Amino acid sequence: MFSEPEIQFLMQSHKVETADRINRSLAAVADLRTLGCPASIFDRVLEDRARKLGSRFVEWRNRRSETKPPDDLAQRVEGSKLF
Repeated sequence: MFSEPEIQFLMQSHKVETADRINRSLAAVADLRTLGCPASIFDRVLEDRARKLGSRFVEWRNRRSETKPPDDLAQRVEGSKLF
């Protein structure tokens, strides 16, 4: 569901603002995959953190996608031909 850079961003410590304008810290989390956590539970943890970060995560994701070159399907198909 999430790419590896997105997972790394979501696992970091972040400052978040609550609805009543109180700043608090969203603590960093350990990589639960290394502890044998099922993928479905790990995805739910990441989704919860993404929801808590709200627009900060969306802005980070948009900035990251702007720096990637556009994926050209025609070039990939042409490059995969053996003959």
